[in-house]
Amino acid sequence: MTKVQWKHPDFPDIYYFVADNTTVDAVNLLIQTSCSTNNDAVGVPFDPTLPSELHPELVVQWYRASSAALFLDGYNNTIATSYNAPATNQSALMSVALQTPLPSTINEGFLKCLNDTVIETIPIYSSGYARLSSEPSPCLLLVMLAFLLPYVLKYI
Repeated sequence: MTKVQWKHPDFPDIYYFVADNTTVDAVNLLIQTSCSTNNDAVGVPFDPTLPSELHPELVVQWYRASSAALFLDGYNNTIATSYNAPATNQSALMSVALQTPLPSTINEGFLKCLNDTVIETIPIYSSGYARLSSEPSPCLLLVMLAFLLPYVLKYI
């Protein structure tokens, strides 16, 4: 995991974006030009096991099934802490109204620029990994045969 810090030169808000290295690199370049952030921002390793590292209660937006996140320095959404987590998966969901509102002092235009740019540019998949063949693999054919054979034999 990698994180990058973004700050607009005219506003005190400090944001961090955490994701895999490829995603951080892809998004960081566009954020710097689209949102007028600090142009020297570079990704650095992110280790969530360190006590001094960013924590979930600082997240203002999750992306791509929670594999990437935008953090706001100084924000504290206490509902996101582990001691507020439901006891089980069957527990009632907590109301969104219980979330801590964002500070009224943030520049909403800057936050919107960050959020919109991340949403528009975050790669959903890497074309290098999503190679589909036009021909089915032999393993897939065997699996299909194993599932279909009982139904075919039933009618013979």
